[in-house]
Order: sequence, then C-alpha cells, then structure tokens
Amino acid sequence: MSRTPYLSLATLAALCAAASAQAQAPHSQGSHSAQTKTAQKTPAKTTAVKKDSYTAHQKSCMNRYKSYNSSSDTYLLKGKKVRCKL
Repeated sequence: MSRTPYLSLATLAALCAAASAQAQAPHSQGSHSAQTKTAQKTPAKTTAVKKDSYTAHQKSCMNRYKSYNSSSDTYLLKGKKVRCKL
C-alpha cells in the first residue's frame, strides 16, 4: 500500500491556487489587445438570405399603388386608407 506524502498534496494545492489566481487576474494591455485582434479576425458568420416573401396580390398592389403598405394591405386615396382589392 503506497501513501501519498502530505507535502506533495500541499504543494499541489498551492500550485492550483496560484494558477487560479493568475487566471482570474486582469491581463496586461499587450495580451488584451492581442485577444481583441484575434476576436476581430474571426467575426460571427451570419448569412442573411433574402426571400421573396410577397404574395402575388401584394406584388400587384405595390406595382399599382405607390403608397401601398403590405403589412396593412392598404394604400392612400385622398388621405384615407383603402384596402387593396386587386
């Protein structure tokens, strides 16, 4: 049966505590700017795919009336909102 000496366990605990304190300490300006540059080199990739989400009805109303609003399906006629019936 082998026994681990207490001195090596205490040394290991001290080393872990020192490593933890060093990891939590703020970085120097040089290493922080290096991390920022690295983060800037690899931006998050987002691809926006624009789909034609207008229906045939909405497209025909947009072509006919300049003031057509697709969210309310209306256009302006003499200052009043009128529903598009195309």
